[in-house]
Amino acid sequence: ALLPNPLAPNVEQIIKQNQDYKRDNNTILFVGHCVPTKGIYELGEACNKLKNIKLKLIGPIHNGIKAELISKTNNAEWLEIKGACDFEYVITEMLQCSIFVLPTYTEGFPNVIIESMACGCAIITTPVGAIPEMLDINGEAPCGICIAPRDVEQLRVAIEELISDDDKKRVIGQRAKKRVAEQYSINN
Repeated sequence: ALLPNPLAPNVEQIIKQNQDYKRDNNTILFVGHCVPTKGIYELGEACNKLKNIKLKLIGPIHNGIKAELISKTNNAEWLEIKGACDFEYVITEMLQCSIFVLPTYTEGFPNVIIESMACGCAIITTPVGAIPEMLDINGEAPCGICIAPRDVEQLRVAIEELISDDDKKRVIGQRAKKRVAEQYSINN
């Protein structure tokens, strides 16, 4: 039998300690190594075509990639590149974002998806590795939206759809939180 990665107990602890956070309606969050294969250029390009948003990137980033991203987004005011941050900060950002986006080309079983699910995030990602199963994409209660890797237009449409639909965001986030508790908690 396959045993998936569980949600780290400290994530639940951080969430419990930070329940007062409110979601920032137009903040899109990416967490991971800021490298091209994580889809960060496509994310920047998709956000370039959106109004009234903020994109936060958290994770290690090479200066050359940072410069390229700033250039591709025309030094946009809506882009905030945080770099590497401590784990508790990352979780609190997940609790506050409107949408969590991971437009990656390839993955195994990304812990960042479980963590964002535990935070009740509405998630947009790609159907690679274990992600479709993690988010129950083909089930009756999907916990996110999957778009094709490298597809800027699909990514833009998905972000726009969720940004403008608070009910859908809330439902997807609640499903994600429930699924993590049922499928990926240490106890289970």
